[in-house]
Order: sequence, then C-alpha cells, then structure tokens
Amino acid sequence: MMNGQCLAAEQSNKDLVNPFVHHLELTTTYEKIKAGILTVVVLPVRLLVIICLLVLAWLLACLGLVGLSERDLQERPLAPWRRKVRDLVACLGRWTYYAGGMRYSVRGSQAPRHEAPILVIAPHSTFFDAGICYVAGFPSIIVRRESGLHPFMGKLINFTQP
Repeated sequence: MMNGQCLAAEQSNKDLVNPFVHHLELTTTYEKIKAGILTVVVLPVRLLVIICLLVLAWLLACLGLVGLSERDLQERPLAPWRRKVRDLVACLGRWTYYAGGMRYSVRGSQAPRHEAPILVIAPHSTFFDAGICYVAGFPSIIVRRESGLHPFMGKLINFTQP
C-alpha cells in the first residue's frame, strides 16, 4: 500500500522473535572448529551423565516401590523414608535436566496447599513440562494408565503416586 503501511507491517513482522527457531551463525573458522570439537567431546559426556542419573533414579524408585502394591500407592501416603527417597529422585531428575543443558529459573515461591491445591502444567508440548514435576518436588500427577506400565519410566511415574 501507499504511505509505507505495508512496509511498516513487513518490518514489524521481521522484528518479532520466534522462540522456537534458533539461527546459529558460525562466521569464523575458529568458531566452526570449536563447535565441531565441543560437539564431539561434550555430547557423549552429557549423554553418559544423563544415562547414569536416569538409571540411578530408576534404581531408587524401584527401591522405594519394594513391598508396595498398586492399592497401597493409591490409598496411603508414602512412609517417611520413602518420601526422602522420592525427594532424592526429584533431585536426580533436576540434575538430569541440568546435564542436558536445560536450566530452570524459579521466581517466587509455590503457594501453600490450602491456598492452591492444584498445580497445572500446560500445554504439554515440551520437555520442560516434565521437569516442573522435579522442581515442584513430585506433586501427584495425572497421567494415562499406559504410561505407568512402561518398564523403565513406569517405575518413576508410579513412585510419584499418580
């Protein structure tokens, strides 16, 4: 259009930042070599740390579930020692996210249970949604039944008493 209206609209669209797109511009040879070497070195180390932390969390969840039936999980709260193990599993989960390069920034504090009995995490489209459960200290989660039947992740899910 005339009077620059169309140009202004196009310019404002270019100024908007898309949080789902990241353009990495490696301009110098040094940056390219550094990115290549660090990818080859750091990626396997991060994967190894993540796998070790997940296996340790799974083992602790299995230990915490020993002797509990599905009915016990639904009807009674966890014993004090099992709650301490659950807190340790939550800590390992936070470390797993940290090892993967995901950082959480918690601002403020969580409301007491009597003021806000429900914590809603939405829209369930990123890995950060699951990480909030670790940060919040494993509140009871609502999850489909099939997820709790998974041989590996099911133990971690069931240990949160969904």
